[in-house]
Amino acid sequence: MSAADVDSAPADVDSAPMDKPNTDKSLATTASVVVLGEGSLDLRLLTAKLAARSGFQTSLFSARGGVQDIWVEQMYGSDGFGAKVQIEDSSEPLRAEMVDDMPSRTEALASAEALALISDSAIFPESALTSVLNASTQLKRVVLLSNMGVTRATDSPIPFVKNEKFEQLESEERLRAACASRGIGLSIVRVGTLKGGGAGRAENERDVGLSSEYYNNVMDIETLRVTKAFDSQTLGAKLTAGDPFDEPGRVAKQLRKGSFDPKDDETSRVSASAAVVAALRHEVPLEFSVSSAAAESVPTSGQWEALLNDL
Repeated sequence: MSAADVDSAPADVDSAPMDKPNTDKSLATTASVVVLGEGSLDLRLLTAKLAARSGFQTSLFSARGGVQDIWVEQMYGSDGFGAKVQIEDSSEPLRAEMVDDMPSRTEALASAEALALISDSAIFPESALTSVLNASTQLKRVVLLSNMGVTRATDSPIPFVKNEKFEQLESEERLRAACASRGIGLSIVRVGTLKGGGAGRAENERDVGLSSEYYNNVMDIETLRVTKAFDSQTLGAKLTAGDPFDEPGRVAKQLRKGSFDPKDDETSRVSASAAVVAALRHEVPLEFSVSSAAAESVPTSGQWEALLNDL
């Protein structure tokens, strides 16, 4: 998507540590969740949409004005809206609240019991992490969406040449340490090359991907064909504990550009975001990789739980 993102970190707040760590790591079915990060905008929109649909009171750190309108259209279609989630309204799909200014972001973090931190191919700045965690005094769980192969990254041997994967690893290690010191459960969901993401098959008559307007952003005909094929035939998920796979190189990615066959190092955007929501729901923190699998529908909530229990 071409819309520019905005800084996801609120202003610095009191940096004093929490009085005591949270001892109950499980989340209520309607717990408050904040979706933010420096990673893929598509995955942020999808994760917020699916988290809200699952019943979580979901806030998405959002752009403002016309850009926010585009985001909402991508999530819900041309008739969509970003109204505050009303859990008691069962006649309409639950929707994420768009929070686009510092006071609303600080308020959302203050009540958040969980964060969905989207950081695929991106680094969450240390200062932003400190600020977000200090503001989130009720936090029980963080689910980080990251990339496959990060745990094996090594520093660049050439001075002043940065290895982005290694910087991503360092960012993850800072998050691990921060969560451990505060008694916050940390789950990590790892993804490979991302494909798909639009209007897939429905579960209980609810669309599970971004709206059909999402496809309007895909200008390359071959990519559009594969995107739609992934959203109709490769919506399954294969979960593997830890980080056993590496992302394919540039040559392999180019050779596979027109393929929607399942592969261990490729991931459906819809399944990736659904896996984040499943990790939020799961009783204990886990680290696992999500690979693509042939299926005409994404796993149901019960199937996700079974997949996680098998890790």
